[in-house]
Amino acid sequence: MMKFPRCSECGGKVKLIAKPGRSCQYKVGVHLPIPDDYEIPTCINCGEDFSCPEFDEPLYEILEKLYQRLNAEC
Repeated sequence: MMKFPRCSECGGKVKLIAKPGRSCQYKVGVHLPIPDDYEIPTCINCGEDFSCPEFDEPLYEILEKLYQRLNAEC
């Protein structure tokens, strides 16, 4: 299991957490939902999400597929 530094916002412990209701800006003016089962480094105390290339790159691949699918439906 990967070890993360403490939360820069509150000093809490950061763990990989998957939860529903998350979204992120994918392109200018485009927010897409993050899959409910996708784990992101998150503070267990304050809930702050953290960016990390190891987790961001696979997420952007998922979001690109979703973006392409949504554009094809228009």
